Amino acid sequence: MSRLAELDIDEAGEVRVAHVRGELDLSNTADIADALVIAAQQADLGLVVDMALLRHIDSAGIRLLFDLRRRLGRHRQHLALAVPPGSRIREVLEMTAVHQAMPV
Repeated sequence: MSRLAELDIDEAGEVRVAHVRGELDLSNTADIADALVIAAQQADLGLVVDMALLRHIDSAGIRLLFDLRRRLGRHRQHLALAVPPGSRIREVLEMTAVHQAMPV
């Protein structure tokens, strides 16, 4: 994984929580996506992505979220995002309609 982003996965049962820190962009979305898919495969209901410590997300990161939601949906799993109110990341998610496609 690129040093721009760090990912920690909580050990959990039905739902796994992935904490993403740093910057999510074209340089690291493939590695992050692979790790998130593996984490989701180890959960029954789905995945929560904690973006509280994410400083930047670009269009590749937004695409990752939509692709991940689609992949989880095929397995009848759900994706939810944890983003603090008023954060810059939340503004980007709202501008790109992510909040209409998945719980934020």
